[in-house]
Amino acid sequence: MSEWLDSENRPYGLVTNGEGQFYKRVVEKYHEGVLVEIGCYIGKSLSYVLPICRKLGIQVYAIDHWNGGFAKPEDPPFNVEIFKRNLKRMNALESTKIIHCDSVKAAEQFEDWSVDVIMLDSSHTFENTLREIDTWWPKLKKNGCMLFHDYGVPAEWTKVKEAVNQLLGEPDEVIESFALVNKN
Repeated sequence: MSEWLDSENRPYGLVTNGEGQFYKRVVEKYHEGVLVEIGCYIGKSLSYVLPICRKLGIQVYAIDHWNGGFAKPEDPPFNVEIFKRNLKRMNALESTKIIHCDSVKAAEQFEDWSVDVIMLDSSHTFENTLREIDTWWPKLKKNGCMLFHDYGVPAEWTKVKEAVNQLLGEPDEVIESFALVNKN
């Protein structure tokens, strides 16, 4: 639905162009790898990486419960059908595996050491971020990485930063509100 596209014809979302370009630069290092995005909303962050994933043979998994979150009344609703329409518009509906459930439950579908990149942009609470890191970190391959959106910005989401720092230490890189932690 065009009313939920931004001026760059991307789905609405809070990922900036700088963050999206950073995400793309990280993902393009993993030819024929596996990318898991947790907290997809209606697809803005994926819009930055889907073309390179297609080109490099990277399998994309999109995980969300689509039960709501940060949206204000004027924002698009959390709706998997809107997400699917956006994937279709980006020619990625068939190639993206959608998992419509809680991310911890979804993790049961992945073997340990099987994922190259995990991008986490879900509830932003301290407890849930800890739970997701504990659950998903073992799923990362050696030399894989985990990205965290809203790492301390805006101020009301500082719990993501606190959880990341407590479990993983300081990130290897921070670009705007994206934090990158490599698994060495």
